[in-house]
Amino acid sequence: MHFLGYSSCGVGFVCNIKNEKSYQIVKWGIEAVKNLTHRGAIGGDGKTGDGAGILIHIPKKFFADFLNEKSLEISDINNLAVGVFFFYKDLRSSVEEYIKGSPFKFIGWREVPVDPSAVGESALKVMPKIFHLLLDTEKVEKEKVELELYFLRRLIEKDSLLGKNVYIASLSSKILVYKGMLVAPQLDKFYPELTDERLESSICLFHQRYSTNTFPDWTLAQPFRYLAHNGEINTLQGNRNWIRALEVELKHELFGEKIELVKPLISFEESDSASLDRVFELLCLAGYSTAHAINMLIPPAWESVPDMPDEVRLFFEFQTFMMQPWDGPASIAFSDGKTIGVHLDRNGLRPCRYIITEDGIMVAGSEVGMIDLSGKKIKEKGRLGPGDTVLVDLTKGLVKKTKEILNELSNSKPYREWIEKNLIRLRHLIKENKISIPLKDEERF
Repeated sequence: MHFLGYSSCGVGFVCNIKNEKSYQIVKWGIEAVKNLTHRGAIGGDGKTGDGAGILIHIPKKFFADFLNEKSLEISDINNLAVGVFFFYKDLRSSVEEYIKGSPFKFIGWREVPVDPSAVGESALKVMPKIFHLLLDTEKVEKEKVELELYFLRRLIEKDSLLGKNVYIASLSSKILVYKGMLVAPQLDKFYPELTDERLESSICLFHQRYSTNTFPDWTLAQPFRYLAHNGEINTLQGNRNWIRALEVELKHELFGEKIELVKPLISFEESDSASLDRVFELLCLAGYSTAHAINMLIPPAWESVPDMPDEVRLFFEFQTFMMQPWDGPASIAFSDGKTIGVHLDRNGLRPCRYIITEDGIMVAGSEVGMIDLSGKKIKEKGRLGPGDTVLVDLTKGLVKKTKEILNELSNSKPYREWIEKNLIRLRHLIKENKISIPLKDEERF
């Protein structure tokens, strides 16, 4: 790849805080990622990109019209789940066999219209066929839909034939991903339907990739299923080994015997961002809030913050017993469809700024000026510092900052009681002469 002085990845989101869906949010998101093109890389053919994409809510009107046009039936459009499938071989019939054993009703496939002339020669050579899988979730309890979709996806991924020839960019009843081996200006040219005003969403999470530790690939373009990442995980090898070690004892009441579908959770061949997304996804499906999950994975420097409240410090100490920090320069944008937010690593080594308008529009990401907000009254603007999180709760129409988020998390469980009752600190035992550690002469100072 030739880089022409380009910078690191561009990442961020646009949202309507009041959860009012419109095409304007999608349009702004596409505008924003295009304005981060200089943060990506372009291949030697002058046209192939490292990757670009967006994550939005499933546009119900758009798919309702498609179902009507094709005379396809669904119990209720609000029961629709959509999967984004990249096929390197046409194995749709094999996927359908797995659906038969799931609690979902198969509705049909939709071939996603694309314009191959929009991409570079290198990207074209390895371009997959892209289809939307449409499912009816009527027979599944609402709170279990995403988990059952996850089980279905894992079954497909673990199939020896499908796993090598099929990639599932997203499979959800809430969100939809459009991405590819593109540079941002190609996004709505390659996917012409991104100019369709029926694509209404209250969120648009976007990413322009600059690959550093893996080669460009259609499957490694971002956003992933829950997050997009600008940065590098420097502790990646240790993190992956830790996850593999934890898998032996992994269990959860929501998963039951299906916990085996989770294993192995990560691949040592995928990018650091892909591994991070898989672990973040699992935590969210297991009942952790997005704010909890991201602060568990990428905590602030809680050991060294002098004015941090004790309850917050104990919260972070408790997390260390379950998860080693995924450390390194990182700006993360994340969403589960109900919340959307951004988070910085403990050293604040990637930029992230935000703007909130009086009418409830929030833009956050790698740079200011990503979209044209002329004519809008600015209510608030700011930047994230080291370890900071800013979260939008779309269900309540609220914006939460680091202090409020950590206060809620630290008081959500009796972390102080758990630590005081169960943690034995060796230094206290040594001080009280309850244990002794003999030292060799050469070990003494």
